[in-house]
Formats: sequence, C-alpha cells, structure tokens
Amino acid sequence: ITFNGRPVVGSHGIFADFGTKIIGAFNEAVTSVAASLSGGLAAKGPIPNREQHQLLITSTVLGSFGFELEEYRTGQFPIDDKTTLDLAIERTQSLLQGSIDTDDELLADSASELDQRALDKVRAFISTLAENEAVCTLQYRNQVFRFSDVGQVRRSLERISKDNLHEDEQFLKGAFQGILPKRRTFEFKITGTDQVIVGKVTPAIGDADLINKHLHQQVEIHTMVTRVG
Repeated sequence: ITFNGRPVVGSHGIFADFGTKIIGAFNEAVTSVAASLSGGLAAKGPIPNREQHQLLITSTVLGSFGFELEEYRTGQFPIDDKTTLDLAIERTQSLLQGSIDTDDELLADSASELDQRALDKVRAFISTLAENEAVCTLQYRNQVFRFSDVGQVRRSLERISKDNLHEDEQFLKGAFQGILPKRRTFEFKITGTDQVIVGKVTPAIGDADLINKHLHQQVEIHTMVTRVG
C-alpha cells in the first residue's frame, strides 16, 4: 500500500503521525472485515480472532512512499488456499472500488455481507486519508485499487456513508432454486411472481450446502437487503 499527497515527501518519507495512523486504520479495517466474514462482529467489544488476522510490515515501498504488508501465518498453508484475511483484503479492495465506481450494484454487493462495525472501520480509513489530504494505491495479488486525487477520496467517503448505504430487514416467501456452497450464493423465486433474486448466505450459517436439501420447497427466509442512495 503506497501513499501520496500532503503527508508524503516524495519517495523520501512520510510524516510519522500520519504513517502510524493510516496503517493502524487500514489494519483495523481489514481485521474487522475478516471478523465480519468469518461469523459476525458485535457492535462493541474485542474483535474476535484478532490474533489470527495479523499483518506484518515487512518493507517500505518507494516510488511514492508506502509499506509492504504480509499476512502473519502461524501454520503451513498451501499457496493456493485463501485464508480469511485473504478474503478480507479482497473484500476491502472491492468495497473501495465500489465507493468510487458509478455502479451502485457493485457497492451494495461489496457491503452486503459486512457488519456495520466493519463498514465503520473502512469509513475511518477513508476519513483519515481525506482529513490529511492524502491518496493511496492498494495492490493485492493482480488487483490494483487507486484513488486518483483527494476529491475522489471525499466522494468515496460520501458514497460509503451511512446516509447513502442502507440495510433493511425483509422476510420473503418463496422457494430456493439453487445454491453454490463454495461461493455461498443462492437463487430464490418469490411466491406468486416470476421474480428470482440472487443473494449471499450469511457466515452465521456454517454449512450453506444444507440449503440444497430444501430446493423448490415453499419457505420464508430472513434477509438483509443493502441499497445505495
């Protein structure tokens, strides 16, 4: 992750108060998103399994100025296996991209599985950039996210704000048409209509494949619908 703007002195350095604050904010955001994806995050209290989602600063990055971060793994994992922290960084990157994109569906989809506390932590990260008139570039695997200027950072903060991002509870009657247990996505046909909605299964339901045993049966489901605007 690299930074540019008022707190950055070329490729020479970064103001220490901003550097520690912004890396702390990024770490809090990713850790909270990881906890949200792996089973839910309470509104208050310690972040669950925080010690399992640690980032190491392994090097500085020149060009502008930034840091190379690496997941701290206590055990051996096959290279191709994704950890919860892998997924959290991907989701954070997707959420940031959705916040600057004109496609409301991308933003709503990226935010749909996350608890409000995790979203608040991502907002705090963007807010820290805006307050310090800074921008960042986040490169993870082959994906690159970039704020082009401070104006875009401020617009991102507006789009991801609580006034613009709404979550509503709904009970829907209908029948499951199918589910992909690995991706945890489902199709659900609303009773009395031809409308089929697509959604994601909450992490609170451990084995999503169980839903496949109840396909085409009339049921009522509890959903949280995320809308933008």
